[in-house]
Amino acid sequence: MISIETITRLKKRFPNIWEAIKEIEGQPTHDIVRVESAKNGLPTVKVSSDGSWGYLHSKYDPKAEAERFIDYQTEIGADKHVFFYGLGLGYHVEEFVEKFPKVPFTIYEPKAEILYQYLSTKGFENIDTKYLENVYVGIESNETISNLRHFIRKAEKEVEIIILPSYERVFSEQIKFFTSQFLDAVYLQKMTVQASMDFSKLATVNSIMNLSKTSSTTNILHAGNKERFFDGKPAILVAAGPSLDDEIENIRQIKEHGQAYIFSVGSAINSLLKHGIYPDAAFSYDGSRENQQVFASIIQEKIESVPLVYGTTVGFETIQDYPGEMQHFFVARDAITPYYLARKDGKEQEMVLGYKTISTVTLEVLYKLGFNPIVMVGQNFAYGKERGYASGIDYITEVSDRQMKSAIKTKDVEGNEVLTSPGWNTMKNEMEEAIQAFENVEIINSTKRGAHIEGARFFPLQQVMMERFTETQIVTYKWLENESEKYDNEIIHKATNEMTKSMEDLQKIVNSFHDILDEMRNSIKRMNKKQLEKCFTKFDKSFDRLQSNIFYRLFIQPMSGLKFEFLMRMFGEVRFETNTNLKANRVINEFQSYLEGCKEDMKVVIPLVQAAHDQLKTTANSQ
Repeated sequence: MISIETITRLKKRFPNIWEAIKEIEGQPTHDIVRVESAKNGLPTVKVSSDGSWGYLHSKYDPKAEAERFIDYQTEIGADKHVFFYGLGLGYHVEEFVEKFPKVPFTIYEPKAEILYQYLSTKGFENIDTKYLENVYVGIESNETISNLRHFIRKAEKEVEIIILPSYERVFSEQIKFFTSQFLDAVYLQKMTVQASMDFSKLATVNSIMNLSKTSSTTNILHAGNKERFFDGKPAILVAAGPSLDDEIENIRQIKEHGQAYIFSVGSAINSLLKHGIYPDAAFSYDGSRENQQVFASIIQEKIESVPLVYGTTVGFETIQDYPGEMQHFFVARDAITPYYLARKDGKEQEMVLGYKTISTVTLEVLYKLGFNPIVMVGQNFAYGKERGYASGIDYITEVSDRQMKSAIKTKDVEGNEVLTSPGWNTMKNEMEEAIQAFENVEIINSTKRGAHIEGARFFPLQQVMMERFTETQIVTYKWLENESEKYDNEIIHKATNEMTKSMEDLQKIVNSFHDILDEMRNSIKRMNKKQLEKCFTKFDKSFDRLQSNIFYRLFIQPMSGLKFEFLMRMFGEVRFETNTNLKANRVINEFQSYLEGCKEDMKVVIPLVQAAHDQLKTTANSQ
């Protein structure tokens, strides 16, 4: 039986778990789960599954087994949230907490009877639950999906899953279902958290650093290229998948005869250059620092004959020293660039959605420019036999055993099974959604052995060349000769002046928050509830001022978008808190942390914005 102390603890910390297992109390579970003594006297447990019994821990020394298992986990770090699938009698969780005492973790036990035996035998007596964020139970598919959705909504860090090996043997079918659901849900969460934490700050910095270049180059979507040069012409979108190696000679022939515009995306530029093929333009969108590696050879060798078309949030190092012609396109999630750069003709800026992959971004740009058909080559979204990418891309390593272990199956262009990664599968799904929104354009997938992309019919490139690329010398570089976009200089001057004032106002707002939080602390010490209520009123007014500040809204809040989301979630949770002191303490602790993060971002951004203002004014005055 579960002790009264453990039941009380459960009801307080994890009431849903107590509700899930209380019906087992007093019921016989011996025919499902049995606790025995191991050779060294410690308890171990075995479970009945499909007519046979299987041990969840060693029959000899379960503690030593758990020590070895946790020592093998090399991916655990302070920046992770560990998700344990399978509790058993908790030996591995005990070792984890001892080795990583401050790493947050969650426990998922699929079988209620096993959790009941754990609580009856140990009841968390050897586990410090300070960093235990939740406990889930449920083996049915609907329970699994519901539990995962709840977990994802609460998760604030990158998730590392640890599955107790014995569960893979005893509950093999349930593990397969869980793993597929976990990969779909948690991998998406992992990408979101990583993108928010790593790239939200970079996107802001990149937009600032790119302002001067963007103000003096042409927006490819506004240059009149569609009607004059591109409308109804075929285009090839060349990605860096392993099948690109098979199409090099076909692409060379298309280039030599000018049968279609050739545009490379991401790393594909290096594979083409290796074979002496210069695309009509290279597209780039990646905001990471590593993006400069993609164009390192072009910059080092000063290759001027490959135009670059970049998204406004691209890594600023990429375009600083780019030797060739450049044009740009606005990214929808970039609110900074359009604040400063408005069209002189008064028309709205045309935007491209912020997709996860440069291929989908480029596909939308080509669609907006009127190309038809658009043919994708090297867009595998799947592993090749040995490589995940085409040759000539030396800075990308071979596919690792770990990647292959997490690979999932999907359908290829010929209906066969092919392996892909959860990330590529997400990107493929996103591309399919984009294609679904396109009208009056034919998208062709000429990627051999690639994943099937809904909305893009598969035809081998040679067949497309014979049947669709019937005209020659249709490619012209006159589209690069357009005059630079005429951005409104008056709006640039007005925007820089308003932003300078807004930066000064934000400093005052931050100082007001410090005063209010100090006043809250003093009111708590003095147990002055009336004064504390006044503090909340002052806080709300300052928070409204913060939200109205344009510098904060455009620069600072997006840099910590995920933290802001958690902050707003906290405000919603304390809204109906009746204990004023508890409410105040939580607001003080969580908002103080958020405020300090904002101040650190301000230290970085303010000098960059001031420098960008000087550059913008110089560029505007010279036009």
